[in-house]
Amino acid sequence: MRFPNTASSPVVPTSNSVPPKPGSLPRHVERTDLRSPDSSLGSGDIVVIAYGDPFRGDDAVGHKIAERVVQWGLPDVCVITRHRLTSELSEALSRAHLAVFVHAAPPSRGEQVQLRALDPCPSNVTSAHIEDPCALLSITQATYGRYPYAWWMTVPAVNFEFGQTLSPEAEHGIGVALERINHLIEESCNLPV
Repeated sequence: MRFPNTASSPVVPTSNSVPPKPGSLPRHVERTDLRSPDSSLGSGDIVVIAYGDPFRGDDAVGHKIAERVVQWGLPDVCVITRHRLTSELSEALSRAHLAVFVHAAPPSRGEQVQLRALDPCPSNVTSAHIEDPCALLSITQATYGRYPYAWWMTVPAVNFEFGQTLSPEAEHGIGVALERINHLIEESCNLPV
């Protein structure tokens, strides 16, 4: 079964988007967890995959966003943090209805958070590390016969030096990214199955 992406333009949240109030704790998979706890995901679930190096300045922005999404306490949201994308993530993707990939990137087209819809793309994955989320969607489709609706969110980053201090650009991007993730989660109930 295939879940095609129907949205063609970035989602822009309303100015009054407020993160949900914490309730029951969502499932959060630490980057150091080598087991496969993602198997508990159901087909209606949402997975947020944040990746980057938490010890290289702004590259940690995905991890910081993931921590905040966990604090929302949404029971249907699974948050996964990783240093890099790997093919093992395809199992969690195969069980999700919506996936949001979050990563830091050098600013382009101004200094704004970028959000784009994803579909599987041809990939020549020759190592265990995957550079582009659409390649991971291709692996998911080839292995499991389906893939979720997916979005790739990049947050402006200017500092990739060793350290855990975020630049003002990345700090600002966190707030914008959280609003957009909240909007995607709210709108996920309108996606066809």
